[in-house]
Amino acid sequence: MDIKDAKNKIQDAVEGLKDKAEARSENIEGKILENMGEMDDDAQKAEKGRDKQDKADELREEADS
Repeated sequence: MDIKDAKNKIQDAVEGLKDKAEARSENIEGKILENMGEMDDDAQKAEKGRDKQDKADELREEADS
């Protein structure tokens, strides 16, 4: 393996980690919104939180593939 291949492999790993971190962030934000919506009896806010969590699941699947 030459230096260029190693660099590309490292960059791919970094991108994967960034994608996973973004998915985690979306999931946390979504869970917070969902909980706040449920506490406030705000169905719209709770649904928005669940949508963010669904987006996080999609991002996580992309990062794992």
